[in-house]
Amino acid sequence: FTNKADLLNALWDEVLKLYTPLARASEDPDEPDPLGKLQVLYLSLFRALVDDPRQRQLIRILFDQTSAGGDVDFIRIRHLQSLHQRNRSVRTVLRNAIDHGQLPPDFDVRQGAVAVVSFVHGLIANWVLTPDLFDIKRDAPALIEGLLQMLKSGLGRTPP
Repeated sequence: FTNKADLLNALWDEVLKLYTPLARASEDPDEPDPLGKLQVLYLSLFRALVDDPRQRQLIRILFDQTSAGGDVDFIRIRHLQSLHQRNRSVRTVLRNAIDHGQLPPDFDVRQGAVAVVSFVHGLIANWVLTPDLFDIKRDAPALIEGLLQMLKSGLGRTPP
């Protein structure tokens, strides 16, 4: 690697590669349980944050930019690109969930995607910056189930 940015980019690509099959499965229009696949994806991510030291360190660098040194701009740009891509992916999953009857037909996909990405991003940021607040591996199943219930209850419904 010629510099720290190249190294971080390679590490980030490696982490994304781990989740690509699950993400693609949740986005597949023929997947009968898109929300279930989304749940598996996020639970895998949270488990890996605890169990895989490389992923944990990379996520810490992405979320706690005080540890990034001089590469803050690169990290911020990569992080924003990732958030935008995740938002597009979640929109696809939510559209599929509507098509498969998991969400109401009038569900507002844009609002739902904002809610999902913000919720997951917030959990990760809180855990990275204050890991003593909660056990992300233990608490993730209930938290993600709560998120899915919130979506199913009508959050993101298009107002009449």
